[in-house]
Amino acid sequence: MNELELNQLFIKLSKEYGLNPSFLRQIIPLRNAGYNNSQISEITGISRVTVNTYLDKFTQIETQENFKKLIVTGLVLYAGYQIIKELFKE
Repeated sequence: MNELELNQLFIKLSKEYGLNPSFLRQIIPLRNAGYNNSQISEITGISRVTVNTYLDKFTQIETQENFKKLIVTGLVLYAGYQIIKELFKE
């Protein structure tokens, strides 16, 4: 899967859950880095209520397969497709 396809999958899955892909690109890596909701809000400029809503939704749907794909594609896009590609090159 190339970078464009990953991005399209990320957008599709984000919208499937009623989430803004742009916000997710900012929230996911910060949450995984250990920042709390207030810190994420302060760093990104996304309202604390929105950050809370997104992370509450994550908790509610995290066991669903497509949600797992959403998180993985978000992390891959954040980390940079080229870095991931280098890790798996033969």
